[in-house]
Amino acid sequence: MRVQRDKSLTFEPDGIKIECPGVPSEENSKIGEVSRAETPRYLGLESRPGGNIPGTRAREAGRAVSYSFDAAGYRIPGPGAEVDVARPTLIFTGESIIVGFGLAWEETIPAQVGASLGIQSANLAVTDYSNDQSYLRLAAELPRFHKPVAVVTLFMPSLFDRNLLNNRPRLGPGMVEQLPDQHWRLSALLHWLIPYRSTATINEGVARTRDSLGALVHLACARGAQPLIVVPQFGEASPVEEALQRRNLDEAGLPYVRVRLDPTWHLPGDAHPDARGARAIAAAVVARLRLNDTASASNTQWKGNCGAFASLNGPTSDHSERLPISILH
Repeated sequence: MRVQRDKSLTFEPDGIKIECPGVPSEENSKIGEVSRAETPRYLGLESRPGGNIPGTRAREAGRAVSYSFDAAGYRIPGPGAEVDVARPTLIFTGESIIVGFGLAWEETIPAQVGASLGIQSANLAVTDYSNDQSYLRLAAELPRFHKPVAVVTLFMPSLFDRNLLNNRPRLGPGMVEQLPDQHWRLSALLHWLIPYRSTATINEGVARTRDSLGALVHLACARGAQPLIVVPQFGEASPVEEALQRRNLDEAGLPYVRVRLDPTWHLPGDAHPDARGARAIAAAVVARLRLNDTASASNTQWKGNCGAFASLNGPTSDHSERLPISILH
C-alpha cells in the first residue's frame, strides 16, 4: 500500500520537525519496482540480471501508465528503444519526479526537454533516491556517454529528509562513500511516525547535500556539460523551505532554476507533479539551458556555473568538448 502525505517542515527551538502525514512514496508502486530492479547493488538497491524490461502497464494515481526501462535502468520510450551513448545527450538524474511517476514517457521532464531542444535525453533517475544517490548514479554512468551536453538533477526542500537518512548509500565527510546502516524496524517506524531532526543533524545534512550537489556540478563541468539543478515548488515556499534552499544552494553558489507550480498541478491523490507540472518544469529547464548557451550569457552564467567547481580548460575525457545547444538542433 502506498501512503500519500503532505509534508510540511516547521522550526523547533533546537531543530526542525518534519511533519509528514503522507509523504509521497513510490516504493511499492510499479515504477519503483521496475526502475530500482535494474540499479546496481552498490547503490543500495537490488539488481536484476540485464535485459530490456518490456513495457509494464500499471495504474498510478488512478491512470494507466506504461513504463519501460533498459538494461542499465534508464527509462525509455518503449520496449526495444535504445539510448545511443555516442550521440550528444542531455543527462537527467534524480528520483521519481525525474523518472516520471504516473506520467507517460512523452510527458516526462527528460522527454519534453529533449524534444524541445532536439537532443537525445537519458533518464538515469531512480525512485526514492536522495541527492547522494543521484550523484553516485551519475558518477557511475557518465563515463559511458561520449558527448554529454547538460546534466540536470533535482532538489526539493520538502524531500530534504531523504538526505538525512543513513539506511541507504551516502557520502560522508570528504566525499567518502558509506554503506547503509542497519536499523531495527521499530526504530525506523518510530522515526517515520514522529520525524524530528536536531540542529546538528540538519547541519550535517546540509553539508552532505551541498557536497553531493557540488560534486555533481563538478562532474558535469569536467565533461564540458552544462550543470543545472531544478527546484520545483508547489505554491508559496514555507520559511523552512526557503532556509533550506538558501543554505543548500545559494550559499554554495550552485546553479539552479526554481519553478513555481500551481498547487493543483499534481496527480490525483498524490503529491507528484502531473503533466501540467512536468511541462512547466521542462519549460524552465529548456529556457535556462538555452539562456546559458547564448553568446552573451556563455561567458557569465554558464562559466559561472562551473567556475567554483572545475576549470573549463582543465582535464577532460575523450569527446568531452563543450557542444553548444544552439548548433545541435
